[in-house]
Amino acid sequence: MITSNYDSSFFDDSFINQFINRFIYYLKEIASASVDTHKNHSTEKTYDEQNTKMLSMLCTVVEEVCAKPVLKEDLHMDLECEFGMDSLQKIRVLTRLEKLVGKVDKEALFSCRTLSEMVSVLGNEPIVNKEIPYLQIVEQCKKTPDAIAIEYNDERMTYGELNEKSNQFAHYLKAKGINKGSLVGIMVSPGPFMLIGILGILKAGAAYVPIDPTYPIGRISYILNQAKLNAFISEQFLQLIIEKLIKNETTIQSMVFLDQEEWMDYPREEPECVNSADDVMTVLYTSGSTGNPKGVLLTHRGYMNRLQWHQTMFQLKPLMKMKNSFHLFGHVC
Repeated sequence: MITSNYDSSFFDDSFINQFINRFIYYLKEIASASVDTHKNHSTEKTYDEQNTKMLSMLCTVVEEVCAKPVLKEDLHMDLECEFGMDSLQKIRVLTRLEKLVGKVDKEALFSCRTLSEMVSVLGNEPIVNKEIPYLQIVEQCKKTPDAIAIEYNDERMTYGELNEKSNQFAHYLKAKGINKGSLVGIMVSPGPFMLIGILGILKAGAAYVPIDPTYPIGRISYILNQAKLNAFISEQFLQLIIEKLIKNETTIQSMVFLDQEEWMDYPREEPECVNSADDVMTVLYTSGSTGNPKGVLLTHRGYMNRLQWHQTMFQLKPLMKMKNSFHLFGHVC
């Protein structure tokens, strides 16, 4: 017997039955599937002469390091979960590749999830990473630039405007030394600046740390000091809170006000994405109900998994409403 745990006071019966039927369908599909799940893999790729040589060399190195043959269907397998390559073996593969072809982008190669991706990096082909959530927003901005992305009180902003403004803010942050690996705190009120700030931080390659301005001063101060932020973003009307934080011996390395015009003269072109799916996207601090708040690191890949489930589960469509929070990606994409 299959049971489900849905809130019947929130979902109607037809909605619940729809998901039960979908779950049963997936079970039947898995049960009837062939043992060779990669036999009809849809990610077929042809290689030019250069990449064919790279592929052959890579397969030879992998076979030597892992002591197992590399088959055609292995090219698209997850190296860790499906192919069975551990991190030490991957390091050995990269070391041998460097001896064979000279200097390689070890960081990019180490972040690759499949052999096919590694071939693309070795052949200097760009990889479009579909596991980075903010790139989905960028894609939506390009598809519907004139559609309304944000509507808050009397303010409206289109997807095109959101994309350009967040690009400008990203270039501004990069000019101030914010890049991949940086942590940037953001304490703003709901509205367009919130999304411009978060997207700008992510486009700069950094991770954002959301802070609610209604938190007690002691808690905000603890988070800022504990996170060791590279920059702190806020708005001018919150200066009273910021002054209290400074009096409370809070460490703030670099202060940026989103409602100042300083960043609005920067280029509107899209910054190059410098992140891999396993880079930290955000650090969320717990409520601290059992002591000091604890920072939880969420990666792009993990958030994308949650986003895909969220969009499927709630069947998000245009004009649907939501409760405001820092986690807006499911509704903006």
